[in-house]
Amino acid sequence: MKKIGATVFALMLTGAAYAESVPAKLLDQFNDTAVRTERNSVGVASENALRIQREATERANREVLERQNREAYERAQREAAERAQRDAQERIAEQQRQALEQARQRQLQAASAANQNQLNKQLASQDQMGQSGTTIAGGNSSTAFRNSDNAAAQYGGQSDDWVKKSSNSHTAPDGMRFETHWNENLQTGQREQFKTIINP
Repeated sequence: MKKIGATVFALMLTGAAYAESVPAKLLDQFNDTAVRTERNSVGVASENALRIQREATERANREVLERQNREAYERAQREAAERAQRDAQERIAEQQRQALEQARQRQLQAASAANQNQLNKQLASQDQMGQSGTTIAGGNSSTAFRNSDNAAAQYGGQSDDWVKKSSNSHTAPDGMRFETHWNENLQTGQREQFKTIINP
């Protein structure tokens, strides 16, 4: 037991003596190397952290840009659809307006033609009533005037004085043909019971 203790004590003395024999310069170099290693480790860690942060920032920027591009695309699509719908509605409204205007013009033309036709008939009828006319019943005609007695009883005079007359025939722009008939007293020129006979 004493022998083992002596051996350990001898080793401790040897180690101490060796430590005292190590130059201080080598210790300084060792310490510098340790510091540099630590600094390098810190630098690598910092670079890794910066790289990770930079990558995260770039990824976030890409995501923002992609979202902005997607939103811009969707907005452009939506605006294009709305614009197309407005254009279609405007075209439909314009077509309807043109159709209504054309219908109105046709109505005006039809009304104008109808008015002109009606005016033509009125003027022709007034002209026929002013004509001397042709005796078609009674008087010197070959046809007896069956209502001469009624005319004389209603308007006066002799039954032989009353005849039935007709105007000239008139054809209107719409193709309708008509003439005017009336009862006339040959002695006084009195005219009664004007009637328009269509398509005689």
